Amino acid sequence: VLYVSFFRKKTKVYTLCDDSIANSKERKGIRSYVTKIIAKYIDGIIFTNEEVANWYKMNVSKKPKTLILPIIHNEVVYKENLEQSINLANSNIERYNLLGKKIILYVGRLVEVKNLDFLMTCVSKINQNDFCLIIVGDGPLRVELEEQAKVLSLLGKVIFIGKQENEALYNWYTFPNIFVLPSTSERFGAVVNEALIGGCFVLCSSLAGASSLIDNENGLLFDPTNEMDLVEKLEIALNNSNVLENKIEQLRVSKMPIEFDTMFNALINQF
Repeated sequence: VLYVSFFRKKTKVYTLCDDSIANSKERKGIRSYVTKIIAKYIDGIIFTNEEVANWYKMNVSKKPKTLILPIIHNEVVYKENLEQSINLANSNIERYNLLGKKIILYVGRLVEVKNLDFLMTCVSKINQNDFCLIIVGDGPLRVELEEQAKVLSLLGKVIFIGKQENEALYNWYTFPNIFVLPSTSERFGAVVNEALIGGCFVLCSSLAGASSLIDNENGLLFDPTNEMDLVEKLEIALNNSNVLENKIEQLRVSKMPIEFDTMFNALINQF
């Protein structure tokens, strides 16, 4: 901003903001002050959803132009990655004995803000036996969470896969019934987009920015501090799911309500 003010006065300045509505409302102190100062000197901000953009205009500044572009993949490219991982998916189905089960998936870091102790407690209260929780990711809480699984009598129902990347990660989105993001703070949560493209029904924390992608047809929102809320929605999702009967042969239909090209073209047309 200073550089443009002194040397490139005809240049327009745009910035990106990936805050969720919860992050926006919680911002205080020096960060809040700087945000309001910068708003006087920039031309526009690209937000990940309209709710945050509207909040910004009402509570920070109406001066910058507000544009919307969620953090989502180009669906065509991402589906190619999923397609190439089908063989590995079938290997994992066999390796972890997942046939005959309904699969719940979590992907992400194993850290406090991801609220995985809450998720495991809720899973332990599900009154069903034909399901399995797959946790893909690693972090400082892994040993603690594995111990919690023992205490909650979830051995055999929770499988820790560890950190995965590229094809080793993509394959996990191709067959689970349900994806859960239980975070207590999440600026967006790109994994929600990845799970929806893979055809998963998504249970998403209402505090995550990616909650804007959920429309009750492709998933449900829940309060990440209310155990009964998540337990009830897990039960609903499981009751509406079928057990995995066979190895997979093709990708499922995407559950994304929007496509990257549509959103990107709309963004460009607004400049």
